[in-house]
Amino acid sequence: MKKHSEREMHSFPASGVILKDPVFRHRQELVRKYLAEFDLERLMYSFRKNAGMESDAEPLEGWDYLLGNMAEGNDVLSDLHANTHLPMITGALHRYAVTGEETYRKAGVNFYRMIRPRTFANGNSSSRAEHFLRGGVSEQAEHWGASRLDRTYLTGGESESCCAHNTEKILEYLLRYDPEHRLQYLEHLESLKYNAVLNAFSGKTGLSQYHQPMGADSRKKFSSPYGDFWCCTGSGVEAAAELQKNIWFEEKGRIFLNMFVSSELHLEEPKATLCLQSEFPKKPGACLQVETDQPVSLELAFRQSGVKNVQAHGAVCETSCEDGFLVVTGTFGEGSFLELELQAEIREVPLTPEPASSRGIYRKIDEKQKKKRGGRNEMLHGTARASGEILEWYEKDGSYYLKSEAGILRIRPLTGQSVRVSWTENGSFSGTQGAELEIPKRPEAAEKEWELCEEEKKIRIRSSRLCICVEKSTGRLVFEKADGTILLSEAPKGARRMEAYQTGTLLEGQEEAVETVQTADGAKKVLRHARRKMDRTLYRTHIGFEFSEEECLYGLGQHQQGVLNLRGTMQYLHQANQKIAVPMLLSSKGYGILLTTQGAAVFHDDSFGSYFRTEGDEMLDYCFLSGETMEEAAAENRRLTGKAVMLPKWAFGYLQSKERYETAEEIEQTVQKFRDSGFPLDGIILDWQSWEGDLWGQKTFDARRFPDPAGMVRRIGEKGVHFMMSIWPNMSRACENFREFEQRGLLLPGTEIYDAFSEEGRALYAKQLEEGLGCHGVNAWWCDSSEPVTPEWNHKEEPEPSRMYQEYVEEAGSCMPMDRINAYGLYHAKAIYESQRNKSGETRVMNLTRSGYTGSQKYGTVLWSGDISASWETLRRQITAGLSLSASGLPYWTVDIGAFFVTEGNVWFWNGEYPEGTADPAYRELYVRWFQFGAFLPVFRSHGTEFAREPWEFGALGEPYYDALKKMCEERYRLLPYLYSAAWQVYKEDRTMLRLLAFDFPEDRTACELKDEYLLGDSLLVCPVTEPMEENGKAERERKETEDPKAADPCFRRRVYLPGTIGWYDYWTGKRYEGGQWIFSDAPLEKFPLFVKEGTLLPTMEPNVCTRRMEGMPVTVKIYPGKDGTAVLYEDAGDGYGYETGEFCETRLVWNEREQKVSCETTGDLRWRKGDIGFEIVRERRI
Repeated sequence: MKKHSEREMHSFPASGVILKDPVFRHRQELVRKYLAEFDLERLMYSFRKNAGMESDAEPLEGWDYLLGNMAEGNDVLSDLHANTHLPMITGALHRYAVTGEETYRKAGVNFYRMIRPRTFANGNSSSRAEHFLRGGVSEQAEHWGASRLDRTYLTGGESESCCAHNTEKILEYLLRYDPEHRLQYLEHLESLKYNAVLNAFSGKTGLSQYHQPMGADSRKKFSSPYGDFWCCTGSGVEAAAELQKNIWFEEKGRIFLNMFVSSELHLEEPKATLCLQSEFPKKPGACLQVETDQPVSLELAFRQSGVKNVQAHGAVCETSCEDGFLVVTGTFGEGSFLELELQAEIREVPLTPEPASSRGIYRKIDEKQKKKRGGRNEMLHGTARASGEILEWYEKDGSYYLKSEAGILRIRPLTGQSVRVSWTENGSFSGTQGAELEIPKRPEAAEKEWELCEEEKKIRIRSSRLCICVEKSTGRLVFEKADGTILLSEAPKGARRMEAYQTGTLLEGQEEAVETVQTADGAKKVLRHARRKMDRTLYRTHIGFEFSEEECLYGLGQHQQGVLNLRGTMQYLHQANQKIAVPMLLSSKGYGILLTTQGAAVFHDDSFGSYFRTEGDEMLDYCFLSGETMEEAAAENRRLTGKAVMLPKWAFGYLQSKERYETAEEIEQTVQKFRDSGFPLDGIILDWQSWEGDLWGQKTFDARRFPDPAGMVRRIGEKGVHFMMSIWPNMSRACENFREFEQRGLLLPGTEIYDAFSEEGRALYAKQLEEGLGCHGVNAWWCDSSEPVTPEWNHKEEPEPSRMYQEYVEEAGSCMPMDRINAYGLYHAKAIYESQRNKSGETRVMNLTRSGYTGSQKYGTVLWSGDISASWETLRRQITAGLSLSASGLPYWTVDIGAFFVTEGNVWFWNGEYPEGTADPAYRELYVRWFQFGAFLPVFRSHGTEFAREPWEFGALGEPYYDALKKMCEERYRLLPYLYSAAWQVYKEDRTMLRLLAFDFPEDRTACELKDEYLLGDSLLVCPVTEPMEENGKAERERKETEDPKAADPCFRRRVYLPGTIGWYDYWTGKRYEGGQWIFSDAPLEKFPLFVKEGTLLPTMEPNVCTRRMEGMPVTVKIYPGKDGTAVLYEDAGDGYGYETGEFCETRLVWNEREQKVSCETTGDLRWRKGDIGFEIVRERRI
């Protein structure tokens, strides 16, 4: 047994100290009262039941490696659950007290050194883990992260109360067994007691608090008496019982007062009572009175960091300073006291505290800089952030390089109005990051357009249209227009940051880590806790910005929250069934930010700041895209990342789908029924299980159900209908396709998903596709499950967004390169496109896919919004989902008309509201409104499960729902010349087809914030109906009765905003309205509010049953007067890629408002100019 040193400081036991401080005593009494009133029988309920005993009580609500590394000084705390391991350290120190084994003391001392950088200003620790850990709350709470704290650790779940209590226990031991650092421990105890221990229970009820949020805009949450019996409830009771501990200490007869909490200390030897009276921290003073029957000699000590001055009254004392303590020695009689002047200044505690042991490193500075700093070298601490001051700059290979102590900044002009900004802290730039985006080299003209100009405090890199201003002192970038107008600034402090971590190649032979998960997309293999050869360094990057107060931000892909303007929000950029992540942010000020990452990312614009954080990159890298308008900035995206290729003309007709057509016979019968009814149709889609039996993902037809697939495709094709079918990236282990991938090692590790990142993998997938399916003449592909990882579907209840993100990062990162986990759909689309283009190029690629990424547009993709559920709220949210994706640079998008799920299931995503489906008039009404919305999207498609979706399922000819569907479908075909011409502009001029109102009306604040209207092409204002007629009709009748009882009628109306200062025509009636106002527009079941901009020349054509039968028919151009206008009518073969080499014609249409005349001129390949062109002026009826 070890003989302990006599110099061991220990706290006086709680029984020897009487609390007098009203705050401390009140909290203690509240907890005592709560504990005394607690129904122990309720607590014992579960124990009795588990033991087979009866209980009449009401059950409680809601109840249904380390030490060795610590001793050696190895920091392994990251990702550990904090309060699981704090008691282990307490146990180690207690074992040292019993056995004297030095290893355990070292473990405790070293642990403290490692916990300090993870400690908040309140003295407590625990927050999010550094990495996500499955099965817990590691993304928010209860864990330790990296050995530093930044704002990302202010999650609202930081500082667990249990941790505060257990940290106090550890500090008590360390005071005894590490006396050299006792000042630090004492100061920590004071901070912990006031800010975390006392904060563990409510000042009103005494009930406990689980987490103690430290960030702005956070709220405390306390337990209820019986509903929240947390771990922190128990530790809170114990902590409350010991609030009087660690105020007073004793060492070899010397009394230490560590906290200025009003209290009494009773001494047995000498016989005296020390009474402390204090209102600290409200007042910076205290009085220490000695009560004794006879004079006593005392030696009292106070931390100099806590006491400024001591003045004795009624006692003769000597004062000295020893090792950071103010020591008062003297004889005290009855009535003598000490007046204490306390240190009470407010001090800032940085999120990343600097360890006292940090080493200094030096850098040389030139004479000019030395003069500014008084002629001395500057010392930087190893943990302090290096300076961003620009020390050197030069031009090389068309890029500008600016060096600072913190890293190297590269600014690479791309066009006259766009640049690429790259930042590295390791001295080199990645040659692979951003390569797939096909960002071009600068042409020679652009080389001459840019110049670097040095000023006293700034460096300007500028063209005639854009200027990047670099602040010399910080390296901060400010993006300006040529006239000096500021578009965007990087954050003023710490804008660019990188954090390195190790990743690497997944090791083979990890079968034991593979888990089969049942999902709505079938059984999938998931690799848990993958082992890697850690041979690669990636970085989590942070880039901060300052947005102006008035600007709106859009894009970042497709999200389902119903949010359009992303200001004040936090967006998680990861792929999911109903989510498409695209790292393109578009501003109403006419610029865009395009991240080159292909990994996951987070966007913040909230109380934590405005910034992007990426999950895995080789460098910090983004493109700044500018233009005179939002559309110009959006166009820059596709100019840099690839043009959106033309879809076949038939793709703009109506596409019919359901889950699922089971045989070739059923498909042909359905097509024939469309033709017999005269309902337009251009495509029919075969959903999953085209394969035989359970051979999921096998790229062949089941010969029993599809005996002659080529004949089927040919026969429906003769009726003008094209055949699309679904294909999958994952395959059953039992199928031949899988075995071929497995034998060649072309699967993602631990999964049944082919490796689309591999060129060889894509080639094999394309080969199997052609040999098994494409050879039968399939016209188009539906690439389902192209994420292809959807962990959010493994939950019964909908996970929080942060949990979805972390689970996706973990699961996708277990089988894909971390810096590409968001881009699988991009590479998968590349496999389909390149295969079809290389085969013949006679038909255009049409790829309906659930996931995409920046650059997907160049592969003939159409995105859709995933497996959504039927409700009016979901319909409303589809509008913002599509507009956000379109603003992100992907122009072709559609929805499952009527939603995929109609009824309510037992999982969160199966959440429809119509158990009777198509038999329910309420669902029929919703379907009609959804159909109207779908008819005015770039691609028009119906699909879903549980109930068939063919139009006759909603009634027969002459019945309102069927007639409404047919009328809207025919309007779609009437507008086919307009839609196809708009698609040409998407390709030729990089225009946007599905348009935010902010594109055309950026100065109209109402338009910029409007979430339920949009433009289709340049001219059509689409205002979908998103609430049922009964609800809206009642409100409209009440409004009209209030205004004019005689005018009351049952007509359904929708409130519409007409943007801008131009005129608008009602598409259905020809009535003209002035812009900049709200109106009520008639919206009976068969139509919805649709308006045409004045000055529009709208090419139309009489509808037919398919696009092929409309070829060569006359075109009627409807003119909506009020201002001059132009339009282009585009015509080509309707398929193939001849348009890339000039096989098309354009007819330019011009309206002269003053002369009331129209003219047209056709240029290009005149073979495609078919049918007469007529003109019809819409006679205005002003309102």
